[in-house]
Amino acid sequence: MNKKEFLNELEKRISVLKPEEIRNTMEFYEEYFEDAGAENEENVIEELGDINKLAEEVIAMHKKTYTSENAELVKLVNTNNVQIIDLDLQNASVEISASYTDKIDYKIEHISDEDISVSVENNKLVIEEKMGIFSSKKKFMNFFKAFNMNSSFNECTKRKIHIFVPVKLELEKIDFYSQVGSLNLKEISVKDFQARTNCGNFNLENTNCESLNLDTKAGAVSVCDSQAKTVKADSAAGSIKIVNMKPESIKLNSGAGSVFIENIESDATFVSTGAGSIKVLNCNTKELKANSGAGTVEIKDSKSESGKFNAGAGSVIIQNCDCANSKINSAMGYIKLAGKFRQNTFINASMGKVDLNLEDSLDNYCIKLHGSLSRVYVNNSELKKLYSYDVDSNRTEIGNSNSENVIKISSSMGKINIKDQV
Repeated sequence: MNKKEFLNELEKRISVLKPEEIRNTMEFYEEYFEDAGAENEENVIEELGDINKLAEEVIAMHKKTYTSENAELVKLVNTNNVQIIDLDLQNASVEISASYTDKIDYKIEHISDEDISVSVENNKLVIEEKMGIFSSKKKFMNFFKAFNMNSSFNECTKRKIHIFVPVKLELEKIDFYSQVGSLNLKEISVKDFQARTNCGNFNLENTNCESLNLDTKAGAVSVCDSQAKTVKADSAAGSIKIVNMKPESIKLNSGAGSVFIENIESDATFVSTGAGSIKVLNCNTKELKANSGAGTVEIKDSKSESGKFNAGAGSVIIQNCDCANSKINSAMGYIKLAGKFRQNTFINASMGKVDLNLEDSLDNYCIKLHGSLSRVYVNNSELKKLYSYDVDSNRTEIGNSNSENVIKISSSMGKINIKDQV
């Protein structure tokens, strides 16, 4: 059998597929032969193996992206005494919500029964989505290249699993993993919640747990009106939103997305993003750290006893806040501050200007200015060494030198504006 005969036979055997899928598949294998060269035609045919088995694999792979419009499985095996839910999926999304029944039920949409496995043992409900039947990783990757990715992804989003948990039941653990799939959790009580996906979103509402750990490589994270002792969320390329929570600690990290938190009370809140902005609204935390490599850090209507705010290539904006023992830094952007700044505050703006608006009188502060400053303004008047000035150290000190509230400002190039409310 030569190349032409092989491809003709393959096309006949996959004729049950959609025309677009047949065309994409045949174009791929045409290129596969061409890349190998005419001299290696026999080797390629030998590598691809039995043409009937190859056709079955192609059809099976496409089958996983769609089923009939009414494909749906309802209910399950006996779930009495289930305390753990373990989900190991390939390309299905999951919704877990509260119900008023006395046992856990589930419903499956657009997933055939042969593609999924459900079992209960040792108080654990396990739902697994089976992988494709490709005999080698190389064949899987080669076929994957022939996919129409847009239509395939759209079909994948239809594949859903709905799990209904009795509203009075507190689960010990939920462990979710999906290659491509999102997770929605609503009105569920669980002690330990772990979720991971390579491509998908997490959305949690009115969830009660002790430990919350979310990790998505390419998706958004949203947690609202929920309870947890510890919250950890990571997104390599998506936004993170946390609203209305009182955890002991929060640790949020996004590689290339924004981070937004609002109405948070905690002992420790750590927020970071590589290339996005950070916005903190109405938060009360003992320790607050916000770091953005290339975006703006904005803190409003918040209070912290210890803070560290850094924007490498962006600006830092703090408004109407009560901050103690804070370190504020921007390498290239401006710094704009308004509120109370208690005990020790360190402000560094390498290239941008600094605007400091104090909520009370300048007499309540000892402000020390360091560096090669261009111009300093106090209440709109330019400072011309009217206060204590050390020529050798290029340092200016204004305010009350005996105050316990010390603010140190360092600026290499930018203008400094200082205002009080008197």
